[in-house]
Formats: sequence, C-alpha cells, structure tokens
Amino acid sequence: MRNKVLIIGSKGMLGQDMTKEFEASYNWDTFSVDIERVDITQRSSVDFIIDKYEPQAVINCAAYNAVDRCEVEDEEFKLAMRVNAEGPGNIAEICAQRNIIFFHFSTDYVFDGQKGEYVENDQPNPINRYGQTKYEGEKKVIGFGGKFYLARVSKLFGKTGRSLMAKKSFFDKMISFAKENKTLKVVDDELSCFCYTPDIAAEVRKIIEQGAPYGIYHIVNEHPCTWYEAACELFKLINFKVEVIPVSAEEFPRPAKRPKSSVLLNTKLKPLRPYFEALEEYISKEYLLL
Repeated sequence: MRNKVLIIGSKGMLGQDMTKEFEASYNWDTFSVDIERVDITQRSSVDFIIDKYEPQAVINCAAYNAVDRCEVEDEEFKLAMRVNAEGPGNIAEICAQRNIIFFHFSTDYVFDGQKGEYVENDQPNPINRYGQTKYEGEKKVIGFGGKFYLARVSKLFGKTGRSLMAKKSFFDKMISFAKENKTLKVVDDELSCFCYTPDIAAEVRKIIEQGAPYGIYHIVNEHPCTWYEAACELFKLINFKVEVIPVSAEEFPRPAKRPKSSVLLNTKLKPLRPYFEALEEYISKEYLLL
C-alpha cells in the first residue's frame, strides 16, 4: 500500500517540481493543492484538506516572497506574517497532533550575513521584514515539534510557477534583460547559493523515504557565488554576447537590506551538484533555441 503525500502551494516554482517528483514515484499517491483549495492562514481550511486526504506526509511549498513590498508596506508585511508564520504554524500543529510528517521551507534571509557561512544550528538574526516572517515561521514549526523537517533554501531557480504570486528566477530575468540590452550591471558583493527546484524536490523525497532524522536541514546546490558570477556563468553557457559589469549593491538601492554573505552550509546530507551543472540542465530544457 502506497503512502499519501499532500503538497501545498503546488502552483509555485518549487511546488510544481515537488509535485512532479512525487507523482513520478511508485511509492506515493500525490495530492497537490494551491490557494484556491486551501488557505493555510485559516486553521479550519488546513483541517479540512488534511481530513479530506489523510496524508502520511505534508509538504508546504506555499510562501510569501515579495521581499521589498513586505519591507515598505505594512499591509504586505501583515500578509507575509500570516502566510510565512501563522500558516506554517497551523500546519505544524495539526501534523504534530496527528503524527503526520511535515516538511517546511525557510530561507537564508533568516541570517544577518555577518558570519558569512551558516550551518543548520546557527542562530538566526534577520535584517529585513521578510526574513523576520520566515524566522517566525521557523519558531512555530519547531515549537509544535512532532515529525518535522525544516529546510532552508536560497535563490531558487526553475520553471516559473503558475500561481498569481509566482516570480521569474534570476536567470530567466537575465536572459530577458540581455535580449533588450548589450550591457548589464549586476551586483557582485552579495554571496549565497543557488538552488535548482527539481534537485530540491528529489532531495526532499529522499529525506522522507530514507527516514532521515527530523530537524533542520540546508538544501542548496554547491558552489556559492554572487549575482554577477552567476550571470557570467549563464551567458557563457548560452553563448550570449552581452557585457556584464560588476557593481556594488549600492548602485541598486532596494528597500529591504540583504545579507552580504548568507552561504548555507550543508552538514547533514550528501552535497547536491554544483549550481552551474543544474543550470546547464535547466537551460537545455527550457531554452532550446538559445
């Protein structure tokens, strides 16, 4: 008899690849829902959907990620707090009460960037409102206990999601910009890791199926880099003729502060492949004409 997994936020970039990963496995009956079928900020809605499918595992890919809007608009900050903190808290509490595995995602933005590299048990200290909402979500998940996995990820890239809040990845944006401009200025003083969503999804299934110890994990593709270094790698891969100029973050003022270096170190799992190998795969799948 196969186990059942409920994937919440299935129309986002990560959620859609999570759905593909579990649907391709003979070990799971996969049920995927998005905002039109469950509102994680409402406990009754979460109760209903879990009662309906009776899953052995719940994976929450729903998130608010408009970092700068959250910083400057109080209503957006309140929304972010509901989605990134209260919502995961609702799922975590119900899963803990019913002995259901719960997998939730957080971000490198829970760290301030002063240490540079962070292991799983380092103390978060967010420097922007978005990071604050994700940290509050972490505390709720950990506080309810039970069979939970909390995975921090960073700089997601993959096929653009179908949800209303879905954003294009950095690489997709760079390709669009390069088609319109011969010169691009790209920030070269913010260091972190890129994460390919199909690789994350495969790792999540492996963690659950192998019964890894519950707790906090860092799941990132290897080889940390700056935005500028990643852009150079991208244009080398696609053989695009564009001048990429490294600049400081000060040239692109943004409302929300970003950590200068928020490299997530994975000390618990076998390392994922370097991001540039994953990027080459993504480009070959999504940009056949380049």
